[in-house]
Amino acid sequence: LAGGALGGHWLWPGKDAAAPSSSAAAAQAATKPAVLRAGSGSFVCSSGGTGVSCWGADAQANTQGARVSPTAVPGLEKVKVSALSVGKGFAVAVDDSGKVYAWGANEVGQLGKKTNEALVNQAVEVGKLPAAPTALVSGYEHTCALTKGTVWCFGSNRYGQVNGTVSDTPSGLVQVDKINGATQIGTSGYDTWATVDKGTWTWGNNSWGQADPSQSVVNVAPTLIPADS
Repeated sequence: LAGGALGGHWLWPGKDAAAPSSSAAAAQAATKPAVLRAGSGSFVCSSGGTGVSCWGADAQANTQGARVSPTAVPGLEKVKVSALSVGKGFAVAVDDSGKVYAWGANEVGQLGKKTNEALVNQAVEVGKLPAAPTALVSGYEHTCALTKGTVWCFGSNRYGQVNGTVSDTPSGLVQVDKINGATQIGTSGYDTWATVDKGTWTWGNNSWGQADPSQSVVNVAPTLIPADS
């Protein structure tokens, strides 16, 4: 997947496709996308700075069902997007003031709280960060943002991936305790990590030792792994 020079997108549609093909509608875009993200499902979201458009086979984060051409996400038409991430069936955008928006799958509270709808087909406001994030990542069911060296997360917390406290109740936007001076964040699904000068903080699912190989517990609270370990 790549952004075209004039705002189009080159896609490899499947394992049998030898060469990239251009999405006709995307190729007509007026400007090059400022942000382009692919999710774990078969869909992509992009933003040229204002609003977000998604397309692909995933009916959840796409909001409109399978689409070959980009479709605007309702509720974000006038939002100036500074960060964008895509999880498993859902997506998240942050505006330039730090307001967080999410849409798509919500069966386990991926959007920060459970609703009567398993699929939210328009962007809803989740909360507000202290400032626009320098990094935004989404796992299978949660999302984390890095801003001013601190880490903020929301979504499903059933593996402790939001803040290290396992709960069947999804979490709204909260700051992760203990972490300051972080420079990078990431997630590999149900676990989360943040890099600081002294090493890496990890928390969440640890079934295979992916969060902290020194612990045998399934889910771990934020734990600092020293840089020299």
